[in-house]
Amino acid sequence: KNLILINMDETRPDRLGCYGYGKAKTDYIDRIAREGVLFEETFSSSCLTPVAHGSVLCGVMPMRHGVRDPYSYLTAKSLSTILKEKGYKTAGAVGISLIGKHHGFHQGFDYFEEPTRETTVEVWTYEHTFAAKREDMLKQKAGDEEKAKQIKLEAEEEEVMWGGEWVPNITKFIRENKDSNFFVWGHHYKVHQGCEKWYLKNGYIDPKRDDPYMCYYDRKIQLMNETVFKPIIDVLEELRLYDSTYIVAMSDHGTNFGEHRVDKIPCLDMVYPQHTTLYDEDLRIAFMMKGPGLPKGKKVKGMVRNIDFAPTILEFMDMKTDIDFDGLSLVKDIERGESKGKVNYAEELYPR
Repeated sequence: KNLILINMDETRPDRLGCYGYGKAKTDYIDRIAREGVLFEETFSSSCLTPVAHGSVLCGVMPMRHGVRDPYSYLTAKSLSTILKEKGYKTAGAVGISLIGKHHGFHQGFDYFEEPTRETTVEVWTYEHTFAAKREDMLKQKAGDEEKAKQIKLEAEEEEVMWGGEWVPNITKFIRENKDSNFFVWGHHYKVHQGCEKWYLKNGYIDPKRDDPYMCYYDRKIQLMNETVFKPIIDVLEELRLYDSTYIVAMSDHGTNFGEHRVDKIPCLDMVYPQHTTLYDEDLRIAFMMKGPGLPKGKKVKGMVRNIDFAPTILEFMDMKTDIDFDGLSLVKDIERGESKGKVNYAEELYPR
């Protein structure tokens, strides 16, 4: 039984066809829901990409997996390590370096790919928010206004690379390991705000034809469907692995289309879309999965959490582990078609 997990960055469920949206073509994503299970109300542990992915991969809340802001390190045992110990071939590919090797997300992967200076679409610089440095700055500011202005946080900055065309290498990995059990994790970043610049430059978005609403959001969703889900599903079918493979599509967080007022994004000259709150539009995510033992065309009502994914998929794959997950297996919820009694914890500790 193989497993492919595709995380869709900044993807709102209400912009996918399987959740009732009709303007963007998402047929390959919708197919997963049609041939499997769709969870109607899934919520994330954070509105911030690295924090949310730690919970997805490890099945625990942020305070237990160690990722609380963009500069943390994943310390909990992840699905990749669990499955590697079970003899699986493992491959991971991410679209932003905040969930790369520097932050521990490469653990347990035989092959791991992330954007580099050579492959990145753009380089962003993120400023750390360590408390000690802030206190030092405040002391300086109180004593000498001019000196405070000259303080540079060179040691507290990180260059962030984003983009990544990882699908060819991942499909190659699937071909090379078709006779083994494998786990593939792919993180697609290019629905995110800012990525439309790259798409426009390279002709994937037509400003005369495509709807510019929220930075061409619908078109970016459609491109994800065509350039990520289609080639991966196609290669699985070609190799006759489709039926024996679990395919999971899940957002990390949603995004704010103006439902709640927020300030301008610090590093970009824009306001919306962005994800900096704990309102539903930022925390509500898409979640669907298909594979052996899962019913077809089933919709599950009631709230589930991103921390529930890991224990759920391990139960379906008959994988025993002694990990004390914060999440709960959804196997019985799927049978009932409803989830009840769960409480979600979410946090946002990154002031910038």
